[in-house]
Amino acid sequence: LTPSGGADAPPRQRLNSKAQAWTPGGASAMQPRGGAAGLSSMQIGAFLQQFAALVSAAAAAVQQALGGADVQASDGPSGLAIVVQLPLAEFQQRRDEALAFARQALLQAARAAGNKVHVLGSMGNPFVATPFGCSAMLGAVADEKQACWDSLAHGYCHRGHACRWQHPLCRSTVNIMVKIAEG
Repeated sequence: LTPSGGADAPPRQRLNSKAQAWTPGGASAMQPRGGAAGLSSMQIGAFLQQFAALVSAAAAAVQQALGGADVQASDGPSGLAIVVQLPLAEFQQRRDEALAFARQALLQAARAAGNKVHVLGSMGNPFVATPFGCSAMLGAVADEKQACWDSLAHGYCHRGHACRWQHPLCRSTVNIMVKIAEG
């Protein structure tokens, strides 16, 4: 074998020195979709603010429902998060209750937020179990009247690229985690 892979190897593609650098997660792990390439940084920033406001509202509702438990909304490399910390003595007893409150609070905050930000798949079960709790996907649409309701309500559209309706332009993961409080 030669360093180039030998005579049978496919030709190597040259790298583009002007290509944008890959970053894990990116801005709040927001993923532009479909026609989002034409979004301005101002529009993307507005979607990010709406996502963060929705998660903050949900975290505040969880804190109130759990009687002052330590609940925080955060924005990290793997997306937005609602982190609930329970004392060790209460953890086993209240973990499922905390997760249920957080799921419900996220859905209610999305409904209260207006028509542009949605918990994708909210007509079914939008939450995926994770080792520390669950996660869901938020999606934003620019124009509700043009939105693909299959994509919003069920989290997918069976028409794919042939769909004439607007799919969520931006998406962001929300992780809901219940942990044992430190200290």
